[in-house]
Amino acid sequence: MVLCLLQLACQGVGSISVQSPDTDATGVDTADSEAATQHQPGEWPAILVNEFQASNETTVEDGSGGYPDWIELFNASDSLVNLAGWTLSDNLDNPEDHRLEDLALEPGERALLWADNNQSLGPDHLDFSLDRGGGVILLSAPDGTIVEQVDYPQQGTDLAAARSPDGGETWHLTLDATPGVANVDVGLSPPDPDPPDGTCTLDDDLPNPWFLEGETVAFTVTCEGELGLDDAELKLLEIPDEGEFDGSALTFFWETGPASGGRHDLVFSLRAAGATDRVPAAELITFWVADNPGASDNVVVDPETYTEEWGLPVFHISHQGSLTESYVSGTTVYLGQSYPHEIKIRGAASAGYPKNSWTVKYPDPEIDVAGWDRSRDHLVFLTTFDDNSYVRQKLIYDLWEAMAEHAGEERLTPRTFFAVVYLQGSYHGLYVVMDHVDNEFVDHFGLERDGNLYKSINHDANFEFTDYYGNIKSTLHLGYEKKEGEPSDDFSDLDSLVAWSAPASANTILAEAEEWFPLGEFQDWFLLVYYSLSEDSAGKNAYLYNDPSQPTRFRYVPWDFNHAWGQNWYTARVGSDALNDYFSVNRLFWAMQTDSAGAEALWDRFRDLRATGPLSNDWLRGTLDDYYALIHPSAKRDWERWTYDYHHEWWAPYRQSDWTTYAEEKDYLYDWLDERADLFEDLVP
Repeated sequence: MVLCLLQLACQGVGSISVQSPDTDATGVDTADSEAATQHQPGEWPAILVNEFQASNETTVEDGSGGYPDWIELFNASDSLVNLAGWTLSDNLDNPEDHRLEDLALEPGERALLWADNNQSLGPDHLDFSLDRGGGVILLSAPDGTIVEQVDYPQQGTDLAAARSPDGGETWHLTLDATPGVANVDVGLSPPDPDPPDGTCTLDDDLPNPWFLEGETVAFTVTCEGELGLDDAELKLLEIPDEGEFDGSALTFFWETGPASGGRHDLVFSLRAAGATDRVPAAELITFWVADNPGASDNVVVDPETYTEEWGLPVFHISHQGSLTESYVSGTTVYLGQSYPHEIKIRGAASAGYPKNSWTVKYPDPEIDVAGWDRSRDHLVFLTTFDDNSYVRQKLIYDLWEAMAEHAGEERLTPRTFFAVVYLQGSYHGLYVVMDHVDNEFVDHFGLERDGNLYKSINHDANFEFTDYYGNIKSTLHLGYEKKEGEPSDDFSDLDSLVAWSAPASANTILAEAEEWFPLGEFQDWFLLVYYSLSEDSAGKNAYLYNDPSQPTRFRYVPWDFNHAWGQNWYTARVGSDALNDYFSVNRLFWAMQTDSAGAEALWDRFRDLRATGPLSNDWLRGTLDDYYALIHPSAKRDWERWTYDYHHEWWAPYRQSDWTTYAEEKDYLYDWLDERADLFEDLVP
C-alpha cells in the first residue's frame, strides 16, 4: 500500500483564493466601487449572465468545429427584451467593449454567445475571450449602466459556472455544462448574509503523484490561512469509480485495480462557506496510475483512454509483420486519436539495438501533436537505449533553440518532447519524440519546401578538397546525401560551397561567409559541439539546407547527438577536460579559430553565452532539473525494463569499469557539467 498525504497549504502556483462577496478576484475591496454600485434594480430588465465556461476544450462546439469560451445570457424578466445596443466586456476599464446586435429574448429565454475574440464570425461571436485564471464579465445597458458584474476566480478546463436554478442567486461549478438549455437546480442554500472573511489556499502538489495499478491513493485535504477549514466550502465534483471522499473529514481514498491506469483529475470547488452568490474557484489535483504489467491480474491498457503515463503522453504503436529498415504499415493511437502509419527502424549502429529508433510516416491524416502549431506527416522516435541519463540528445536540441533565442534569431530547430511508448500492446519505454527533418519541416519555419536539403553522413563532409584520410575527393559533395530537392542527383550548390571554402584562407572565409551562410549561426554550431563535446556532430551528422531563392545561403540543422555530454557513441566515458577544435573535420571551424579577428569574435560570443546565455551552468543545470522533475519515474521504469539488455549490448567490453545505473548516470551528468564549467572558467574566462 502507498499512502500519500496531501497538505493543501497556503502557498503555491495555481492555488485558489476563497474570498468573501465584498472582495474581487484579486482580493481588492469592491463594495463601494463604481462598477458594483451602478446597477439600480428595476431600472433595466433583469438580464443575467446565467452560465459561462472560461476554458472550453471539448464541451460544446461553436458550429465550425471550434471550442471557444462561451457566455449564456438569461432573461429573468417578465417581458420581451431586445439587447441591441447592450454591451459585454471582460475589462473593468472598458465595460462597453463589445456591442451586441439585435438579440430579442422572450421571458425565460437564453442566448449563447461565443467568447472567441472573433466578432467577424457573426453576431453571436464576441471580440474578447475569457481568462481561465480568473476575471470579470460585465453586461451593460445601452446607457452604460452595468446591470450585471460577475467576478470569477480560477476556472478549470471544461468546467462551467452556472446559476442554480436559471436566474437564481446561487452559483455552482459543474462538469455537465448546459449551454443554451435549462440549468440544473443543485439545491444550494441561499447566500449567507454575513459570510466569513479571509482566504484559504490550496497547494495542488502531491508529494508523490505517481502510482501503479494495485496501489492505494490516499490523502487528506486541509485548508490553511485566514479562513479556517470550518469556514470553507470545499467540494469534490467527481471521483473515480470505487473511490471514496469523506466530505466532513476531507479525506480521499482509492484502492486502485487492474484497469485503473491513466491520468486522474480530482476537481474541487472552493469558496467561503455561505457565499453561494459568488462563483466558486476550481482546482485540479492530478495524479497518475500506471499500468502494472507485472501484476497477475493485469488488464491490457485501452489505447484510446490510456493517454498519459506519469505525466507523459503515451503513443500506442502497432505494426504488421516484423519491424525492419523498410516501411511496414500499422497504427498509432495518440491522445485517443487513431492514425494509420508506416514505420521503419532508423539509424546506423542504433538499428541493431533491442530498443530501436523509428521513423513513422503519417500519410493521411497527418498526426496532430499537442502543443505544436501544425500537424506532421513524419515523426522520429529517438531511442534512449544508449543513454541511461535519458536526456543528452534532448538537451542539445533545447540548447540550440535557446542559443537562437539568445541571438534573437529563428533557426531550424527540431522540436522534441518526452513520451512513453507501448509497442504491440506492451510497455516499451521512454522515448524522445521529435521533428523529422524534411521539406515539410523547413516549410514550418517559413522557408521554401522545394529547397535542397543535404545530410552529412561521414567525416568526408569537411568543406575540403580532400576526404577525411587526405585523399582527393571523387566529388566535392563526398560525405553527403541529398534528402530533399530536385533533381535528386544535382549537388551543384553544395559543390560550389566546397569549391569556395576549400582553397580559401581563414580570413577570406570569414570575410565572405555571409554570402554563403549566416556566420553567427555557424559560429554557434561550433560552440554547441565544442562545449558539449559532441565529437560525432561537427562535420558529419548535420543537415545543410539551401533556399533556391538564395542559392548561396546555407542553413544548419543539428542532428544525432548520442555522442555528447561526457559519453561517446558507444556509451563509454569522455572526460570533462577533453577538448576538440575539429580542424580535421570542418574547415569552417578551422577558419573561425585561426583568423585573429574571427577568433576574438568567436570567443567573445562564447563568453556571452556562458555568462548570460544558455551555455551558463545555471541554465544547463536548471534545464536538467526540469527534465528530471518530469521524467524521473518513467526513466526508472525504463531502466528496470532495459537494464539487462543494456549491460549485454556489444559495447560492454568498452565500458570496462564505468557502468552506472540511471540514478548514478544522472549524478555523473550533473558533475560533468560542473567540471566543464570550471574548466572553461580557466580557459576562456
